[in-house]
Amino acid sequence: YAARWSTETRGNVTSTNANRNAHTVNNQTGDSGRLQWISLGHARSSEIDAALDQTRFTDLFKLEPVTDGRCPTGSRPFLNANIINTRYWRTDVPSVELECLRLFDVRMKSVDSAHFRRVASRLESRRYAAHLGATIDFHKMEGIAHDNRHEKLYVAFASLSGGMLPINAGDAGYHHRDEIDHIRLPQAQRCGGIYALQLKADQTDSDGRPMDSAYVAVNMRPELLGRSSANGVNDCDPNTIAGPDNLTFIPGADLLIVAEDNDDIFRNDMVWTYRVSDPKPESAERKLTRIASVPYGAEATSTYFYDNYHGYAYLMVVAQKPYGKTLSRYADRMRTGAVQFPPQLRGEYRELYELLQKPIPEEYKGAIIGTIGPIPVASLPAMPEDAP
Repeated sequence: YAARWSTETRGNVTSTNANRNAHTVNNQTGDSGRLQWISLGHARSSEIDAALDQTRFTDLFKLEPVTDGRCPTGSRPFLNANIINTRYWRTDVPSVELECLRLFDVRMKSVDSAHFRRVASRLESRRYAAHLGATIDFHKMEGIAHDNRHEKLYVAFASLSGGMLPINAGDAGYHHRDEIDHIRLPQAQRCGGIYALQLKADQTDSDGRPMDSAYVAVNMRPELLGRSSANGVNDCDPNTIAGPDNLTFIPGADLLIVAEDNDDIFRNDMVWTYRVSDPKPESAERKLTRIASVPYGAEATSTYFYDNYHGYAYLMVVAQKPYGKTLSRYADRMRTGAVQFPPQLRGEYRELYELLQKPIPEEYKGAIIGTIGPIPVASLPAMPEDAP
């Protein structure tokens, strides 16, 4: 399946203009949307494997010329920047181009072949989904976590920008914006955010056929958003999330764990807990607690909650590539494994700076793997009966 986003109208929203419906979270805004699911059909691995070596892109789609910024009748518009996302906030990405694609099997001279459609749906899933009307605007989606008590799925977006912004006059695809520009965030948010997807059973796809799942996402709403900073030191406010990456959820405690990979947004990536059941939802900062930070250049990753290991619970955290940004010439020699830091790292910043100018001893390279715990299981809130 592929999702189709439709901006929803909600109560308690902040509208930046007559056409926007933006939900406010810790003074930042982000769109909310309903989700409809478009079936891409069913296929078998053996069928797709057999087609791999004998199928070219031109067997699946016919590329037609763009005239005055428009696609000819019968072809579908598609934005292509030679990357998986349509547009970036970065300036070093090639300009976006409009493609006009017609689904067409050259060998069959028809689009009626069920086999051809199955092959197209697997070898060119994104273009095929767009051809059927699915949303391809999503940008920089990262980790996910399931809250089985409230039946929600949390999804991290490292950056809310790119294809999630409106197509404006003069942009590629402007004349087809009603067809391809589904998500139109009221503002770019380089600092990223976390969306909550409500899960439900007994849903149907866009053709009215039942979906055999009890976990179908029916909407997306911003739960926690990063916030820009103008202090001249950090691009994002270090008192809230920035560049969220890995997520995990602690059942029973209603705690979402957020680990960052903020890519130079500020100096140290952090790990946060976010209490999703706070009785004061209007104050997101009161739910958010910083529980760890990692060395400069590292990203916080591999967060995982072990709910019961011999009567104790542990939260696993990894600091990946410590000092990697400063010592980039050693990045290809980094390894994963438990290591210790040299005693000099515990001294003054002056000593740290001098140390970073020298080659790193082999035993100090790698990743730091640590745990928060042990936490007696008896002290934790009761887990839901259906907790994984």
